[in-house]
Amino acid sequence: MVGLGVRMGVSAMMTTVLVVNNNPDNLPGRYTQQLISRAREAGLQVREVRSVDAVNALAADLAQEDAGAGDIGLIVSCGSPVVLTEPVDLRAHVAKTTAAMLQFPDVPVVGICYGMQLLTVLYGGRLLEQRESAHRGEWAELRRSHVKSRLLDDIPSKFPQWASNFIFVDQLPPDFRATAVDSANRVMAMEHVEDHVYGLQWHPEVINSKIGRRIMDRIFSLVGKPRATHRGTCAPAAGLKPEPSFGVQVSTGDMEVLSFHEVDLELRKVVKDLIQRSGGGSAAADLGRLLAGRRRELMSTLRSSQAAPRVGTDGDGSLGAALNAASAALREVADAWLLNPAPAG
Repeated sequence: MVGLGVRMGVSAMMTTVLVVNNNPDNLPGRYTQQLISRAREAGLQVREVRSVDAVNALAADLAQEDAGAGDIGLIVSCGSPVVLTEPVDLRAHVAKTTAAMLQFPDVPVVGICYGMQLLTVLYGGRLLEQRESAHRGEWAELRRSHVKSRLLDDIPSKFPQWASNFIFVDQLPPDFRATAVDSANRVMAMEHVEDHVYGLQWHPEVINSKIGRRIMDRIFSLVGKPRATHRGTCAPAAGLKPEPSFGVQVSTGDMEVLSFHEVDLELRKVVKDLIQRSGGGSAAADLGRLLAGRRRELMSTLRSSQAAPRVGTDGDGSLGAALNAASAALREVADAWLLNPAPAG
């Protein structure tokens, strides 16, 4: 049988799925292991992580490998639920998914079951427990919403899927749309209006029909796609060569920054761009370590000097200015290193 990864034309350099396992007590999880099996059946490699430390260690290991080798092509966050209807502590409840998205900022993300709930919180939505009308491990009749969906296009308007959850999306995050609902009109699938970020409240890895396999095909077809276009980037005009400077072609001044998470995400993009402009090789690795250390220092200073914005609020209005200043500081470090390259201490 030809693997899905081959059928979908996935690049050989981007065939690794990072599975963020959110099951309690570090347990493997039945559904999570089914998902891993589906990915391997599709000819994809799988890296499973169960802690923030594991995410960071994986990113460090990949950074030491040859350029492009083993690149993460898709993040899938999944597992069992915890109560998220109390005031949310971002670090306690969504740390692993946050870490994965920060370490691999250009990678598509799919949240399955609990993973969709984590994405809802992370992007500023709201959840609600409904234990009395939960999906108790059953084939639920779902239906497509009327909005266009990149992930569910060509799926029938009504389709059964295996659902097991008692926490539902009560309010969608900004810039997300509902693409499927259950018989009670509760959100069962969502996707970002522009970015490759998706949530499925059911378990597509439990397959009993061609529809289920088609949904898994669609998920795995995301491998290697960019999560989002870089906001504020401007390409040089045709026939003109870009400036040989390390200055990043990103205008952060026009960006609305809502949280420390987004500041850190944008700074990681700046770091990645600066490293790519350095020419590669061992020198790029030295610059990468230097910039990574400086980014951590900048974020630590920022967090200690400003009150942390709550998830789902507009945050501190000065964060946009802070992002501009931090980006400039990283460019200065890279420019100074270019004049006198030296191994990072």
